[in-house]
Amino acid sequence: MNINEIIKKSETATTPAILFDTLCILEDFINKNKNIDKEIFDFMKSKDGKNSYRSMKVEYTLDCINFFFKTDGFKKSLTSVCRFYKNGNSRNNLDLEIEKDFQFLNFSLDLSFYIIARFSKDLSQKQIEFISDGFMVTLKDIELSMSFEFTFIDILNSLEDAVFDAKPLYKKYPMKFDDKDFYENLKKVRLIAGNYLVNISSPIILSNSFKKILKLKKQHADEFDITAGINTLDQSLKKYEFLKKGFNIKIESEDLSSFRFFFEHRESSKIFFLVEEVILHLRRTEDREPIKNKILKMIRESKISLEKVSDFFLNNFSVFIKDSKVFEKNQWSNKSFLNTIKFLSVLSSIKEGNNQGWQISIFIKHFHLWINDIDENVNYFSSLDDWTDVVDSLRGGENNYTEFKSTFGFHLAQGDNEEIIVLNAKKKDIEIKIAETILSMANSDGGEIYIGIIEKPEEIKRNDLKSKIKERDGLFFFDINQSLKLEEENFDKKRLKMQQILVNLTGERMDFLDNIFKFFFYKIYIEQDQSFVEILKIKIEKSSRLIFIVKDRNYITLPKRLHGRVEMINPKEEIISKGKAVSHL
Repeated sequence: MNINEIIKKSETATTPAILFDTLCILEDFINKNKNIDKEIFDFMKSKDGKNSYRSMKVEYTLDCINFFFKTDGFKKSLTSVCRFYKNGNSRNNLDLEIEKDFQFLNFSLDLSFYIIARFSKDLSQKQIEFISDGFMVTLKDIELSMSFEFTFIDILNSLEDAVFDAKPLYKKYPMKFDDKDFYENLKKVRLIAGNYLVNISSPIILSNSFKKILKLKKQHADEFDITAGINTLDQSLKKYEFLKKGFNIKIESEDLSSFRFFFEHRESSKIFFLVEEVILHLRRTEDREPIKNKILKMIRESKISLEKVSDFFLNNFSVFIKDSKVFEKNQWSNKSFLNTIKFLSVLSSIKEGNNQGWQISIFIKHFHLWINDIDENVNYFSSLDDWTDVVDSLRGGENNYTEFKSTFGFHLAQGDNEEIIVLNAKKKDIEIKIAETILSMANSDGGEIYIGIIEKPEEIKRNDLKSKIKERDGLFFFDINQSLKLEEENFDKKRLKMQQILVNLTGERMDFLDNIFKFFFYKIYIEQDQSFVEILKIKIEKSSRLIFIVKDRNYITLPKRLHGRVEMINPKEEIISKGKAVSHL
């Protein structure tokens, strides 16, 4: 027996107790296996060959996480917990079944991260970051696998709660062997998994906070109350502090020093440091002190805050550290520090003023500028959507060079109870029409097919599908990933299917057909949801020669793009037409 076999046995687990048993068996196996290092680690050499180091194998990091997150038991429990919260419930009114779901999630996370925690002292910063990035991708895959029924933050909140409240959990499950370090290792798991979740959710907490403030400002214009923005930041900061404190478990061992360093130096944690410094004097207090008094106090003490922020900046960014040989490009929070230093410098320069009204007006103006600046930094991704690249084509509507399709095969206008045989026929019809459009554009002057564009949203009958349609500036979108999920397809399978349909229609070689079209994904940012949808563009080049559709071996037709649609032309007419054009010349 090896570790993979032990883990594999838990694939069909249906209860928390079975997962806990697996944990016990796994720990017992590790204790008794003297050559465990050779199974867990790859022994590597540096590029210059002078130094050697150990690297934990992928199957015990990302592969292990992916394994447990894809089991039926995990998906069932996660769906149950997400729905529990979506229905407005709290942990105070758990019934037995939902409590088991929380426990199942917790034990799944334990098993996913147990080997990582067990051998934590041997992991480098690079590998810790590798796990973090991979964990993020895994969670995004879960969102997709759940057909976007829940937002990414819904999933993160459910998992955070499952780990956060796990303190007394193990008392219900007695150990089956004598190992005093077992529970200590489980504490490490909780710290690592919990902090990874906080690390992933922190930028979202920040992002949503600043977007909410800007939205309030836009709605209320000059009447916007500065306390609304401060309270929004305060709530976000409290949530972050609450989660971070809950996962900072006291562990005597120094095995987790690398992890602690990693989590303490995340860019989002640096931004939260700035937020705390700026709103420190402005937060709500029991005595309900007027906001103007708080502002004046902050102005008076601005020099202290300025020195604190400047010192942190100098000591925590590689560009200032003399023995640092590498400038870390991913230190995106440095611009936010410069913005905050500028803001505090203005406050420090006006603190000697004798007109309090003037001081307060200067503060409000520059506080709003600070909000705008930090929002641009933390929500930089929001301005990186591809809207400007596609909006002109989408607004231009369908023509000889542009075609819109709502999905790659899923029929959005279907009823609730349509038979599978009917749906499959409609799916095949959509796929063939896309293929015919590709050929018609290739036989004409090229063009573009956009998939994920809804021209008539009112024709969609099912409410569950209506809720997934997103709107931006009068255009309606249906995420290509969601439609593929509804078809139980993935993009690679769909691409290969499209290639095969084209081959079947034309009898041409696949390599020739592949050269006439390419796929491009575009991200469209939806502000009201603070999320993205993805659409697909098929870019078609003009073919070097005409491509015919062959039917029943003896019937040949020529697809062309005319009057904004696909027309099937008799090849004889095309030849005659071209002959007339030549004779005219």
